[in-house]
Amino acid sequence: MDHKAFEHLVRRLELDSHASPAAFRRKVFAISIAAYVVLFGALAALVALFVVATQWALESHRTFSTIKLGLFGLFLLPLIFVVLRVMFMRLDAPTGRSLERAEAPKLFEILDKLHGKLNGPPIHQVLVTDEYNAAICQHARFGIFGGNRNYLIVGLPYLLGATPKEMLATLAHEYGHLCGNHGKASAWVYRQRRLFVSLYQHVEDSAEDNVVSAAIAGALSRFFPYYSAYTFVLARQDEYEADRTATEMAGRTANAHGLVRGHLLGAWVARSFWPKMYENADRSEGPPFMPFASMRLAFKANYDEWATRAALDAAWEERSGVDDTHPCLRERLDAIGAAPALPEPVELSAADVMLAAGLGKKLEAELDKQWWDANARGWGERYRHVTHS
Repeated sequence: MDHKAFEHLVRRLELDSHASPAAFRRKVFAISIAAYVVLFGALAALVALFVVATQWALESHRTFSTIKLGLFGLFLLPLIFVVLRVMFMRLDAPTGRSLERAEAPKLFEILDKLHGKLNGPPIHQVLVTDEYNAAICQHARFGIFGGNRNYLIVGLPYLLGATPKEMLATLAHEYGHLCGNHGKASAWVYRQRRLFVSLYQHVEDSAEDNVVSAAIAGALSRFFPYYSAYTFVLARQDEYEADRTATEMAGRTANAHGLVRGHLLGAWVARSFWPKMYENADRSEGPPFMPFASMRLAFKANYDEWATRAALDAAWEERSGVDDTHPCLRERLDAIGAAPALPEPVELSAADVMLAAGLGKKLEAELDKQWWDANARGWGERYRHVTHS
């Protein structure tokens, strides 16, 4: 299925989900369960076939039959291995700097309150990263057999750029993905989606190596686009649910301002902050300032560059695509009944309030060191290339 056909399918399914959200959710769960039924059924059939063939060969006492069994086994065993690989496939756990309760007492206090009010599962670990983002990740340690751990992933740039109230909305949104009956079931579908994406990529990559992988890749290529479209629409439906949770916990204004700030400032960080940082390699052997230590000031000093009416108008004209399950800004604000408005400059950031005294500076220094360790060589090569050419 090409991209245009996939987009058409997603748009059609979105109409179904809007017309009857509960019925659509049940349909996606049925498809997801059917995938497991097929998986276990395929394994049972392959094992049964191998056992029957083995028993027949042993009872025949013929060398030729044993040879045929061996050849048959060479065909069956890779199939059995692939099915088992899906069942026990372990995805990589999220990475980041682990944050302890004593290092962020206010943040953990908020998580405790959300846990109590929303009756959701516990957050097992909080990770800080270098990205302008926040996310929740439910990692299955034992493949489809569970052993789930819940990770909250918060980018330090996001903490530096948001107000405490906006950060509360973000935390409620992310935690909302795990809460309620729809949250638990959708998290299960999301984990399964990750597993099938990994399986599909693995089989596609090895399709040229052997006939078995090519056959499985062919079968999956027929099923996966439809499965992906259904689960994509469900994931988008859940984004609206999570936004409603954020509004209930933090208020409509804080949530709306956080959504606008996240969209505009996040785009500016990618479009302007990092490119300008790397442009310094054309003029200096080392960075004139370190990126994470300067972000707090850069966000405020460049407010008039990223928080403009033109930028907001452009964001308002964007439409939801099929490459990201998050709806566009207009649809998210419309769903919570909020009008688009530029957020005020941040005087007191979420990092100032939610992290222990001095930890923000410590995290900035840690991430700056990691960044320079990863980029020092390339920076030096760029500087030498420009100055000697």
